[in-house]
Amino acid sequence: MQLLTWLDALGAADSSASAAPASRRAALARLGRAALTAVPAAGVVPAVAGPPARVASITTEFLYLALRVARAQTALLSQALTNNVPPTADRTLLELVRDTTLDLAARIEAISISGDALPPVRQYSFTGSPTGPGPFDPNSYPDVLLLAQVFADTLSRVLISALGSLANNTAFAELAAQLLGTNSRLAALVRRARQAQVAAVQPWVIKEEEATNLPVVFVEEVPVYGGESSERIFGVLNLAADSTDTGAIFDPLPAVEQRTAAFDQPLLPVGTEIIPYTAVNQLLERFELP
Repeated sequence: MQLLTWLDALGAADSSASAAPASRRAALARLGRAALTAVPAAGVVPAVAGPPARVASITTEFLYLALRVARAQTALLSQALTNNVPPTADRTLLELVRDTTLDLAARIEAISISGDALPPVRQYSFTGSPTGPGPFDPNSYPDVLLLAQVFADTLSRVLISALGSLANNTAFAELAAQLLGTNSRLAALVRRARQAQVAAVQPWVIKEEEATNLPVVFVEEVPVYGGESSERIFGVLNLAADSTDTGAIFDPLPAVEQRTAAFDQPLLPVGTEIIPYTAVNQLLERFELP
């Protein structure tokens, strides 16, 4: 596969003769190659010729769950921009994140061929409590950046969760992958902006040490980064091992911070869930007005 050759070249270009742990880029290249060769076909988008399979409810439900998060993000940033909360230096960046997320939401809203009803448009309270005062101040720029980070990262995790279920529908798998790539870039931009205020914040999630940069509500009450310490990809590829049946991934094995930074994890479903409704509802019910 041409992609496997490219990943090998990427890893080789970034490697060094020293015994130091591989950089994040080299780790990503090696992990990407191992994932492509080790993950079952259900976890990889197939290149199927002809029309896509009939759209099932699970397809649109995953995308509609992502739509709910995208709508919350655009509402947050629109309100902050209208109220001139961001400093002038960051205004253009937040306008870009808002407008691109609006476009992302519009692409999902255009999907109506299955007959499934779009989720209703909601109003929001960004204090963190729809029934009264909450822990956040929507006129505080640090709070706006914090919420924008949480919404962007949650949106990416919803889309990652969808990929396995969309694997047999090429058109929708491609759409979800495009939305995921775009939103992950937006999440990194928001994290960069927040890094100016909280130096420990990185443009990517690192295990669940992310909790040290979050208020208690997003650690104990709504654990938005729950599961990010996992070192298994699609429940198959073990990042903690230095080899698999397909050959060596790492030599030497990088630190756990580098291994968990290489990939985001899907949202954790609850009970018999396939779609992570509980995790998203637990977050959004604090901001969606009844």
